[in-house]
Amino acid sequence: MFNPPFRRATGIDDAARAINDAHGAATHRINNTAYMIKSLLEGDKWNITLFDLRSIHSFIFPDLPQDVGRWRTSNVEIRGSDEKPCDAVLVPERMEALGGISVNTLILTDWYRDFQIIHPFYDGNGRVGGVALAVVSKLKYGHMIVPDGV
Repeated sequence: MFNPPFRRATGIDDAARAINDAHGAATHRINNTAYMIKSLLEGDKWNITLFDLRSIHSFIFPDLPQDVGRWRTSNVEIRGSDEKPCDAVLVPERMEALGGISVNTLILTDWYRDFQIIHPFYDGNGRVGGVALAVVSKLKYGHMIVPDGV
C-alpha cells in the first residue's frame, strides 16, 4: 500500500522545496508552488475544491497546454511505486467521490494518499496534492504538513 512519509514544513519556501524535491523540479516549479501556497493562504482557503485542484495544476504546469488542469484520459503508472492508479475512465468518478480537501477532512494525509492513488493528472499529482495538503494543514493545525521525499 502506498504510504508516503510526511513532515512539518518550516515555512512556505521549505514547503515548496519539499513538495518539488522528489520530482527534480526546475526553479520555476518551486517558485510557482511557493506562490500558489502563499496565494491560497492569503485567500484564507479553508476548502480546496476539485475546481481549485485543477486551477493549481494549471498554474504550476503552464507548459503542458494539452494536459493542464485536465483529468487524465489514459492509464499511467506512479513512478517509484508499486501502487497502480485507477483506470483512466474511473478518474472523474473517483475524484467526485474523494472530493476536495478542507479543514473538515478527517485525516489530511489519508486524503493526500488517496489523491495520489487516483492520480488524476498525467503529471504533477505530487505537487498539486502537496500544495493542497500544505495549505489546509496550515489552516487546520497552524503548521504545514508536506510529503517527505515522495
